[in-house]
Amino acid sequence: MKKNTLSFFYSISFLEGGMMLVTELASTRKISVFFGSSLYVWLIVLCITMIGLALGYYWANHLLNKKHSDEYFQKTLSYMFFVLSVSLIIWKFNSDLSLFLIDANIGLIPCVLVDASALLVVPMFLYGAITTLVIHLAQKHTHQAVYGKILAYSTLGSVLFSVTAVMVCFPVWGIQNTMYVLSSIAIIISLWLYAEWKYFPFVILLLIYPERKIKANVLYQNDGAFSSVMVIHQNNVRYLMVNYIIQSYVDDVHGQKLTYVHLIDSVFQSQGIKNKDILILGLGGGVLANQLAQYNRSITGVEIDPRIIECAKKYFNLNPKVKAICEDAQWFIRKNKKPYDIIVLDLFNGEEPPAYMLTQENFFLLKKMLKNDSGLIIVNWHGYYSGKTGKGTRILVNTMEQSGLHVCSLSTGRDEKSSNTVLFAAVDSSILPKNIINMEKEIGVNTSDKNILSYFNAEANYHWRKDYLYFIRQWWR
Repeated sequence: MKKNTLSFFYSISFLEGGMMLVTELASTRKISVFFGSSLYVWLIVLCITMIGLALGYYWANHLLNKKHSDEYFQKTLSYMFFVLSVSLIIWKFNSDLSLFLIDANIGLIPCVLVDASALLVVPMFLYGAITTLVIHLAQKHTHQAVYGKILAYSTLGSVLFSVTAVMVCFPVWGIQNTMYVLSSIAIIISLWLYAEWKYFPFVILLLIYPERKIKANVLYQNDGAFSSVMVIHQNNVRYLMVNYIIQSYVDDVHGQKLTYVHLIDSVFQSQGIKNKDILILGLGGGVLANQLAQYNRSITGVEIDPRIIECAKKYFNLNPKVKAICEDAQWFIRKNKKPYDIIVLDLFNGEEPPAYMLTQENFFLLKKMLKNDSGLIIVNWHGYYSGKTGKGTRILVNTMEQSGLHVCSLSTGRDEKSSNTVLFAAVDSSILPKNIINMEKEIGVNTSDKNILSYFNAEANYHWRKDYLYFIRQWWR
């Protein structure tokens, strides 16, 4: 393909657009490994991305006003792609920065700000500048108005690259190897624009420099479409981790140790609940399902992530009696026709419970899915329920009550930050266990149209993730 033709510029814009969106997607995964995927993280990543692009657009426009030759701009474009390649390769050192920030104990939000800036400012600055220069050179050499077409090709590249990355590259290659591919594309474009080989050995040295790895015994690791999933075996305990938040863990000697499972099981035992048809939304490692399968008629576990179902079967001995369905819980409850005696919502993606599942409309649906008024709806939740941090919990309780349910709240411990709150709800209040948490009342209701739970629960997610940072740190020493 000849340089300075429309096909040439369209190709560059297509590749650059695709690389840009994959870089943003990959950065959220990189950051979530240590700092989670809460509302704070997404907001910071989005802001840093936009700031980087804005700076790149502004700088490139300033450069164009200096009236340099087209050859100068083409060389500049080549060097930009080279620097972009290097900036993506050095993502491999991000773990060291993240661990340093954890040790510095400066708080979650400052950590994410620094981490996101280190990952994104340079690449996004370059993407913004590259787009501006490509548009200028295309219009100059073709004498056509190509601004819209350049952006169209860039957008098309974003769509195709992001779908390929999320569905294929991240799960099969992993995040860092995907970034190596993007880096290779950037190097090829750099050489294509202006052959400059003398810096190439530097890139090779960066590529072969070893990346820091986790020191725990990793049985399974996969960066997929939904999250980063790991199974770690350490000190005779198997952990299922999603974005480094424990979803399930089992002691090889003493069996499962999750306190909320013990709490639910003890309520079932004391209430004489057995031989029931139970639906669990959020199967996870299957620890709760295995416990309840011992004395109930049927257990159906719905899990959106096929990797987690695989891990539950392979590493957590999922009871064959448990029927595992790989489906989005939101879709499942809308098409389901089977009634259940008990419905358990144990839904977490890392530290983030999906607020869209916990709406008044969905609780109306769940209530209709119960066989009768003696049916139970159980929600496993984080431990925060008081003060500003617990406002999300209180809104959730009010949402359930406004859906026609009586709710009682039990805690697995006295310390909110290290406990789980388990909410038991039913139409018939007489079947509920004794309420042991006295919460303040909230007037907010979480609905599909006005989803306030994500916002008011962000504080609790922030504290939960922060408390996990030290636990994560021990596996990287």
